[in-house]
Amino acid sequence: MELWNATTGEQKVIFSTPDIIFGIRYSPDGKSLAISTAAVTGRTFLWDTTKEVAGVTFHGPNGPLLPFSNDIAFSPDGAIIATSWGDDVMLWDAKTGESIGPLTGHTRMPKKISFRQMGSGLRQAARMVR
Repeated sequence: MELWNATTGEQKVIFSTPDIIFGIRYSPDGKSLAISTAAVTGRTFLWDTTKEVAGVTFHGPNGPLLPFSNDIAFSPDGAIIATSWGDDVMLWDAKTGESIGPLTGHTRMPKKISFRQMGSGLRQAARMVR
């Protein structure tokens, strides 16, 4: 993956992964990228854009690797990350990578998620599966 400075056109960082990148989202302060991959490692992790190194990897209940995420969202303050995959939406502490817990009650597979700008809720969009 390559990151570029949009103002100067300078190439900032290149890192490789054996995986397909499924989701990517900047934190509100721009200091981190949440990256979700599929295939070989199937992990979701943070990339520190200031130090140009991998940071926190999000650990599920069955070990360090998660199934790929359909989408990733940061809360407006950057403290919480939401990931969606399969029929699940999980909330994570962005600093520690610890699970805050699942969101329940949705009836369809969540494909896109986003926090409301005021931070008072999480929106999701689903596709109907027949």
